[in-house]
Amino acid sequence: MDSARRLILSTCGALLLAGCKVGPDYETPFTPTPELWVASAGPEAAVQLDLDTSVGVDLSQWWARLGDPHLTSLVEQAIQSNLEMRLAEARLREAIALRKGALADLTPAIDLNADYTHRRAARSSSGDGDSEGGLSGSVSQSASSVSRLGAPSANLRFGDTSATIRLPEPGSGQTLPEITATRSRGFGGESGGFQRDRNAYEAFLGATWEIDIWGGIQRGIEAADAEVGASVEDRRSVMVAVSAEVARNYVLLRGLQRLVEVTEDNIAIQQETLESIQARFAASLATGTDVLQAQIQLRRTEAETPPLEAGVKETIFRLSVLLGQPPGYLMDHLAEVQPLPQHPDLLAVGLPSELLRRRPDIRAAERRLAAETARIGVEVTELFPRVSLLGTFGLQSADADDLIDADSLTWSFGPGVRWRLMEFGRIISNISVQEERQHQALTLYYQSVLDALEQVETSLANYAAQRRRSTTLAEVNAVNQRAFELAKSEYAVGMISFLSVLDTQRSLFATQTELIRTRQQALVELVNLYESLGGGWPEGAVRDENRASS
Repeated sequence: MDSARRLILSTCGALLLAGCKVGPDYETPFTPTPELWVASAGPEAAVQLDLDTSVGVDLSQWWARLGDPHLTSLVEQAIQSNLEMRLAEARLREAIALRKGALADLTPAIDLNADYTHRRAARSSSGDGDSEGGLSGSVSQSASSVSRLGAPSANLRFGDTSATIRLPEPGSGQTLPEITATRSRGFGGESGGFQRDRNAYEAFLGATWEIDIWGGIQRGIEAADAEVGASVEDRRSVMVAVSAEVARNYVLLRGLQRLVEVTEDNIAIQQETLESIQARFAASLATGTDVLQAQIQLRRTEAETPPLEAGVKETIFRLSVLLGQPPGYLMDHLAEVQPLPQHPDLLAVGLPSELLRRRPDIRAAERRLAAETARIGVEVTELFPRVSLLGTFGLQSADADDLIDADSLTWSFGPGVRWRLMEFGRIISNISVQEERQHQALTLYYQSVLDALEQVETSLANYAAQRRRSTTLAEVNAVNQRAFELAKSEYAVGMISFLSVLDTQRSLFATQTELIRTRQQALVELVNLYESLGGGWPEGAVRDENRASS
């Protein structure tokens, strides 16, 4: 009774110590960021930026700022059905399942084992004979048997049959010995003789519970929690990337369709010019060279159309796949020509410090740093002894009918200690390895912050440059349009040659094409900017969590 009391007290003491956790506690690293974007004070300041953070810039659905319902519909469909999104969700579920496994280490491990065995032993192993069918026996007489029986008795065994031969008593009148034979039926059969066949029935319930004295299991749970958080952010990163990829391809599609439209308009104009020159040539008002130059110009412009049409189909194929559909899924839906999306009047970017909260890749890097920090504690616990409570409860019998009998009950209980005393060198080496992994994770975190700042600054500069270039090209295009109209009038009255008309026509077509491509590229840089800002996932839930925790 005293030993049981001491065992209970020692167990309670171990449980009280379970709150201790070795290893470093995680702290979010301090990350300095610039106060303002460089673009807000340079030539890029021509773009109006929204830096107001009193409420926080909401970029969860930045594509809606472009004012294109077709784009909004495509992005929403892609977020729901994109295969990369499904893969990220599967990885998140995997991390959650691994966390549940880490939590299970806090509870006892219970095993149920039930066994039945039937064993037949060799007769030669009984020690009662050398082979099957052999005969062995003994004759014995004790003082008590002589006084009671007056005659000796003999025990004989033949195979699995035993016999007792008792000689007649003197003066009893019997002339034949008394013989009694029995046959062994195995374990649980008649007593005596060689038991060749044996049965064994066992049912055991075993439990093992490691007491988390040094907090190794809790550190493992901390690492699993951090990995779940990193997987959540990875899923958000995929959401950001998918929405941006859909928007880029949509902008590319509308730009290509607009180029096809402009090219076809120029083909129609050049066809009219060719017909006009041919009529003038028939009236001896134009030369054959003028006709040939007009034909060359027309055929050259017609050659621009096939690559543009192929690009349109290729982009539709890509958009369809981004939606998790076969390549031709959106062909009918997107075949109709639509204008390019609009640029927002106010560009919401917030402050550089907001990137640490908004960019999912930065948040994922921070969570992985927390996981690697917790794993240091897991490795440190290997320096200390592990204490476990072990127990079994079971039933054991040679007969199935007796298995639930009270006499078949068996149990055991007690603590166990495991200490890797001769492996300290290996353990310390593992701790050093894990510390270096933590340093690598910290470096990757800082690198992700710098990369994010660089991407935003680059996108801001490129977007502003393309917007300024687009404005200049729009002015040039208007001048070229007037020059072409004037050249046609002057050629009609013979003031200039037809070559001048072709030059102004080529210049107009080139300017129109360049203007569309510049507007297209400006929108692509705008999409890149929103992606680099980390827009594209709902941030409201995170803000609510932060307010609740504070």
